Amino acid sequence: MFKKVMIVVLQMILLFAGYIAGAILAALNKLPMWTMVYSNGQSLFVWDGVVLLLVVFVLLLLVHALRRTLRSSGALPVLALVLSLLLLAAMKFPLSRLTPTGPVLF
Repeated sequence: MFKKVMIVVLQMILLFAGYIAGAILAALNKLPMWTMVYSNGQSLFVWDGVVLLLVVFVLLLLVHALRRTLRSSGALPVLALVLSLLLLAAMKFPLSRLTPTGPVLF
């Protein structure tokens, strides 16, 4: 049980590192920067790190498939992905910026 918890934590750290690498590479103009924009021009979310995070996730699934452990422990990378996305969403949209009418963007 402890081994599986450690695997999930390490995969979550690896996915988080993929997100940070994607954000840094986009800031250095090595990767394109994808943004979701409102109709009035306000930027809502920058997808650059999330795209590289998903690439790392696919690589994790590929490694599990090549080792033929996808059926027995295939849910562990998915759990790591969900936990890392929750952590990144909490960092990107902190609770202190939420108001009763919706999130404050600026």
